[in-house]
Amino acid sequence: MFRLFDMLGRSTAMRVLDDALRAAGLHPLLVPEPVKLTVIQLHKTHVDQSAGFTDAAQLLA
Repeated sequence: MFRLFDMLGRSTAMRVLDDALRAAGLHPLLVPEPVKLTVIQLHKTHVDQSAGFTDAAQLLA
């Protein structure tokens, strides 16, 4: 299946979230892409930008 990320490459935020998910014990492929994009958007609007995705990744795991 054609995926947009394969063509454009992954964003920095998506890679950081994937790393945080791995650290929380959840493989990133088990989380659908729209869920990851929603987490990133919510993180940008409601959380301090210097904070990482560790809390969100632990919540998803």
